[in-house]
Amino acid sequence: MKIVHVVMGKANPYKMNGVNKSAHNLSKFQHRMGLDVELWGITKNPHAATPAREYPLRLFQTRRNRFNLDKGLKDTIQALPVDTIIHFHGVLIPEFYGLSRELLKHNIRWVVSPRGAYSPTALNRSRFLKKLYFFLFEQKFLGQASAVHTLTPREKEWVQAMYPYPENRIHVIPNGEDKENIKFSFQAIVCADRPVFGFCGRLEHHHKGLDKLFEGFKQYRQHGGCGSLWMIGDGPSRGQLEEYARSNNLSSCTVFLGPLFGEEKFNHIANFDVFVHTSRWEGIPNAVLEAAALGKPLLLSKGTNMATEVSQWKCGIALADNTPDHIATAMREFEVLGDNNGLVDLGANATRMIEEKFSYKIVSKLLIDEVYKRLSE
Repeated sequence: MKIVHVVMGKANPYKMNGVNKSAHNLSKFQHRMGLDVELWGITKNPHAATPAREYPLRLFQTRRNRFNLDKGLKDTIQALPVDTIIHFHGVLIPEFYGLSRELLKHNIRWVVSPRGAYSPTALNRSRFLKKLYFFLFEQKFLGQASAVHTLTPREKEWVQAMYPYPENRIHVIPNGEDKENIKFSFQAIVCADRPVFGFCGRLEHHHKGLDKLFEGFKQYRQHGGCGSLWMIGDGPSRGQLEEYARSNNLSSCTVFLGPLFGEEKFNHIANFDVFVHTSRWEGIPNAVLEAAALGKPLLLSKGTNMATEVSQWKCGIALADNTPDHIATAMREFEVLGDNNGLVDLGANATRMIEEKFSYKIVSKLLIDEVYKRLSE
């Protein structure tokens, strides 16, 4: 059995693309388990430099007509063993539809991981175009898949709302993380305004709920809160958020760090007191898993799909409602906990959650045993 993970891009583990990072880590850990695994990336510039990998990486050129495949990709598919399983990471992607048509010609099966893209909120953006695309292309791509891998029970419901899949063809297996991926030399960063509430991700206010986060932080400060807000990342809403901070007298306690990678990113997250993610929808955010692995207490919305775990593992606060009022209240609760050394136990529980449920060793083996091997029986 051969497994090929497919992404748009190069699956660079040092970039802030959660889908690519997940595909990279699955490839790495499954390769270590002795599986015959490759990762294919479809990218605008396949010849640009990218970090070396311990698994085989093949990069293919995108085409002007996105449904058409690069000749090298067609030739590579033709040479695949018949027992190959292609694992697509992402949906509503013309290149993936075109690739699936080629796989049909050679009787090669595929698995689909939607990675949060079928959430009702995500589908409401460009709703008409997405409905049209689904009718013309996506229902074949999804319906002809041998299995669908969802990250949460909620995402499983989204898939079933899109296509009437048999129960035994949808598998719920979460994202993963591993402390081996988080290597850095800790250096303390001086900050007078504690606790530090930190975010890491794309600065897109609607998707990531940053409008709610900033309004909640403003309320928290107006009611006597002493903490600060650190933002790692970049995106289309950065200017808007910076202006919000200026016009609401939050500039002195809000820090926009820009995009950080590798050791610098991890060191800044390690200096957070609380990791905050107030997304309206997600799969399971990699940044949340990284923060938990670093022992950070979590303040999360239900939209992150990890609110249940936060409650079960007692590693933070899961918002009952993703509103500014609830966010401000949670921040005040964390400030009191910090004053009484209560954040330490929450952080230790977060690390234990990663080790016992979200380790990539566990997640990779689940995919092998529950999805790939069953398709090969």
